[in-house]
Amino acid sequence: MVDALGLALVGVGMILNVGAQIALKFAVAGNLEVSWSDPLSLARLMFSPLVILGLFLYAASVVNWLVVLRRLDLGLAYPLMSVGYILTFLVGVWCFKEPVSTTRILGIVVIMAGVILLTRPVPTA
Repeated sequence: MVDALGLALVGVGMILNVGAQIALKFAVAGNLEVSWSDPLSLARLMFSPLVILGLFLYAASVVNWLVVLRRLDLGLAYPLMSVGYILTFLVGVWCFKEPVSTTRILGIVVIMAGVILLTRPVPTA
């Protein structure tokens, strides 16, 4: 039997991870010039509010993940996190005007099919 609270916590984890990705993308998509050869520019990036937010969201997702692992099988919980790829794709298209292609749509369909198969009840002998 699939634990409903565990599934809800996986959803929270996905949202935290997607939020972290969005914050980090906005941080590097801004007007901030970053150069690997300029330590000051790297420091400005690492201590920018959006990078700090992204790292905080990642840390919160790790704490959430520990609770998920306590409630669900790893073989179910981790693949469910792949739904986050779909959310990240949608946010990329919406916020960052990233391209949509047939290949990407097919990939999303495959991920969704996998999640549906994984969440089906396991037959007992």
